[in-house]
Amino acid sequence: MRGIGFIPRFSKTPPRRSGSIAGAASRPASADAGTDPLAGFGLYSHSRTALRFGLAATRLRAGDRILVPDFICDALVLPLEQLKLEPVYFPIGEDLQPRWPALEALADIAARALVMVHYFGIPQSVDRYREFCSKHGLILIEDNAHGFGGCFGGARLGTIGDIGISSPWKNFLVRNGALLHLADSADTAHEQLPPEPRRMIPTKRQIWSLVEPGWRHQCRHYGHGLQSIEPTAAMPAWRMDRSDATFLRMQDLPACAAQRRALYEVWREWCVRSGLDPAIDRLTGEESPLLFAAYCRSAGHRHAMLEWLWHRRIEAYTWPKLPPAVLDSTGEAKSHWERMVCLPIHQQMSVSGLAGFLESCGPAP
Repeated sequence: MRGIGFIPRFSKTPPRRSGSIAGAASRPASADAGTDPLAGFGLYSHSRTALRFGLAATRLRAGDRILVPDFICDALVLPLEQLKLEPVYFPIGEDLQPRWPALEALADIAARALVMVHYFGIPQSVDRYREFCSKHGLILIEDNAHGFGGCFGGARLGTIGDIGISSPWKNFLVRNGALLHLADSADTAHEQLPPEPRRMIPTKRQIWSLVEPGWRHQCRHYGHGLQSIEPTAAMPAWRMDRSDATFLRMQDLPACAAQRRALYEVWREWCVRSGLDPAIDRLTGEESPLLFAAYCRSAGHRHAMLEWLWHRRIEAYTWPKLPPAVLDSTGEAKSHWERMVCLPIHQQMSVSGLAGFLESCGPAP
């Protein structure tokens, strides 16, 4: 405990004041002259809003079927439901790649689009997705909500699909921020939207989370009990805050991505020593990973691992909040979630600090 606020030792988001987190880097990022990482994108408050406007700009119509991976956050499905598009789920393996034979078997259902998710900011098999979409005449929807600042073959993630979305607020400490890429046109719809209203009075949950018991309760709620939380709700359409856009334009994205990759390797080595199975073992060298995901031996082992990490003030968590249709199915997605633990990465974390701290923690359960 430090002051009135409980700050996890290693958090997925940095503190608002430098030096208040163990091992934090002391040098802030700054942008290269003449670069604008937001140029050419529609600027929205949240990705679910950006995706809804992106889908509305295509030739998709109510009743059209969209192929969606079953290991997916329910927030992505919400815009489809709002536009009366029908998600058809295809299975994802433990390596977070499609079960391609199963996906091929769905090619005859007259689907109109396919969702490609760069899980945790790591590029998918982009060329294979492109070939599949070209073969079957599908619109490629690129979900890059986890990978802002990453690239694939020199191309920025979030600009590869016919529609692309990214969520900078998940990588940087900004109030909101989502990007929309349209391959065949420039998005201007966001310019007509109001900004998200600022809440002047904190919520009860925000106040409670300032103390250690509240933070621990919140961790358990969003960890062990994530699937019991109410489904993601719709929200009004807002644009990105101009102050947040200005902040994002100041960031050195390549440097941030390199720091995140270095932290990813620290977590990978620790997970291997601790008997966890990395979901994605190797990096390509261009991505900006949001977190490190690994599988535990069982749901019970995951429970014990989360408690062990929280006790050491490491803000581990789980992902995703699965759509109800997936939870009720007999597919693999729920099993993936029950065994997966997500370990925090942020560019202001120190590589040596994280490595040294994990070494001092002793053996994991």
